[in-house]
Amino acid sequence: GQVITAEEGAEKSDKRAEGKEGRGKQWYFTREYVLTFLDKLPKDNTLVKGEWWKPGQVFSTPQVSVEEDAAMHLGLKIGSTVEFDVQGATVSAEVSSIRKVEWGNFSTNFYMILSPGSIEGAPFTYVATVRVTPKEELPLQQAIVASFPNISAIHIGDVLDGFARVLDRLSLAIRAVALFCVVAGGLVMAAALAATRYRRLYESVILKALGATRSLIARAFAMEYVLLGAVAGLIGLTLGTVLSWILVRYLFDLPWTIHPQVLGIGLLLTMLLTLIVGFASTYRILGQRPLAVLRHE
Repeated sequence: GQVITAEEGAEKSDKRAEGKEGRGKQWYFTREYVLTFLDKLPKDNTLVKGEWWKPGQVFSTPQVSVEEDAAMHLGLKIGSTVEFDVQGATVSAEVSSIRKVEWGNFSTNFYMILSPGSIEGAPFTYVATVRVTPKEELPLQQAIVASFPNISAIHIGDVLDGFARVLDRLSLAIRAVALFCVVAGGLVMAAALAATRYRRLYESVILKALGATRSLIARAFAMEYVLLGAVAGLIGLTLGTVLSWILVRYLFDLPWTIHPQVLGIGLLLTMLLTLIVGFASTYRILGQRPLAVLRHE
């Protein structure tokens, strides 16, 4: 059914024209809603406001539970009245609760859930889902079609496999871009270290002239590279974490979680890469004799 009007208190207005101000808002007013009626609150649905009706409870006015985003865009609150156009018939319902729905669980979820008996006389279809092993899928589908010819059995596994393949390709592309960024970062780091090669050579021979051993200078350079990698890694991880939170939370509208193990491994790899690249560019410097270098000054 499609939302016709929404009434808040004594004021009643046509929300469809008002919803055209924004594309996202317009979608909630112009779309067709799949309506259903249930006794119990569905799994993974959480009440944000209001109360769920009790089994067997009778109402003088049909009650409706609205998904929180739909309620926000439609301007609905507890006690608001919503009118639906159900195949030419107008059905009025009072908002009794607002729900948060977990859309990512691939269950049968609804924006609008009516109280039992609200749409009696309207044609409706029963929907059921079942999860079986891959070996049982085809026999079960054949048995359902043979026993109930008027039932449509839809194999959701093929759809999910298609989504999985798309996500795998997207993940592969992301990993390729990440690898490219790592290689590019390594090249930039090598170029930056090469640009300071003369300064490091001068520091090395001065320290040797003052009595520092080759191993001591190597440890000093190693500590410098490790600290440089740690600072660069922390900055990169911070920016990447903030960017991923923005993309996941606001672009994809999905729950965001942080994985400390992954961040720790990324930081260690950055420090290790910096150490390797740094030593590769300055290893020969450690073998330079102070007298030969200072004579060129």
